[in-house]
Amino acid sequence: MSRRPDDISVVMAMGDSITAGFLARSPGFFETHRTDETQEPLISVPVAREYRGLSYPIGGDDGAITVPNILGHWSKNLTGMSRGHHPLLACIGGWCAWRYDDGLNAAISGSTSQNLVAQARGWYRHRAAWTRG
Repeated sequence: MSRRPDDISVVMAMGDSITAGFLARSPGFFETHRTDETQEPLISVPVAREYRGLSYPIGGDDGAITVPNILGHWSKNLTGMSRGHHPLLACIGGWCAWRYDDGLNAAISGSTSQNLVAQARGWYRHRAAWTRG
């Protein structure tokens, strides 16, 4: 049985910082917060970001060279890809703060292959609670 790119309608991913797009773009490691009156720097805070929309296996940002964007040329109803960027995903006690724009990307920066089952279970619980929500 042969398959074509337009047969694929859903993309999903699990993995580590590469799949999460950790530091895929480097606009600057520090964010500077300013006061309203003087516009002088008030404080610089280190911010580590995940650019999930740029992640090669699952990203869906416009103009990014990713598997979903390539498949999207043939499969117009493709779903599941990640979009955008946000601060590093925080996981506490097995509960991770995935965002809606992460799509079906369950990647956790710093994860290892030993964590894949827990990653899948945690993502499923989070997504199930989200859809009930």
